[in-house]
Amino acid sequence: MELKTNKPTANHTLNTKRRQKTKIDFSARGFLAHIRHFFDVIKKFILNLNEDTVFTLWIIVLILAGTVFWGMSVKPRALSIANAANRVLAGAGDTRSLGEPISLWRLPGPASTAGVWYTMPNRELALIFPVFNGGVFNPCVAIFTNEGKIDTFLPLSPSGQISMERASNGFVEAQKAHAEKAASLIIRKMYGGGL
Repeated sequence: MELKTNKPTANHTLNTKRRQKTKIDFSARGFLAHIRHFFDVIKKFILNLNEDTVFTLWIIVLILAGTVFWGMSVKPRALSIANAANRVLAGAGDTRSLGEPISLWRLPGPASTAGVWYTMPNRELALIFPVFNGGVFNPCVAIFTNEGKIDTFLPLSPSGQISMERASNGFVEAQKAHAEKAASLIIRKMYGGGL
């Protein structure tokens, strides 16, 4: 009678050695070795690049970083502008205040370039937009009725107030008409034709 032994075969021994070689070292020393290897690969890659490619990559990285920073700062800037507008409205005796800025993704194309849009109580809209008059930048706030017509129009600075008083009526009316056209687009998109 022949006895069976559990003697490992040559193939079994080879598979065991392979498993031992591919075993991942999760110790601190093994982790540092992997990090070192990663940076060695990156270093070899960079050394093989020419100067023009490195310069181009730096420009791309700077543009991406600027884009991310600009995108993250949109809401804080919009809220800061809204606080300034609320102070001007309170100074003019208006009890209303601007709420949250409306996301650019919710705005129709032409309206997104008009300025910064805000929601208000009673489902009104407000727009803070720049008016260039005589080479001077004048930020103004316009509050719209439920029909999309301007109810209140105020410059946000004393110099803007003086500049708008000196401006011709045709210039001011053209600015208001442009804002009202953008407001009607938003009302149609957000509220389906009326507030």
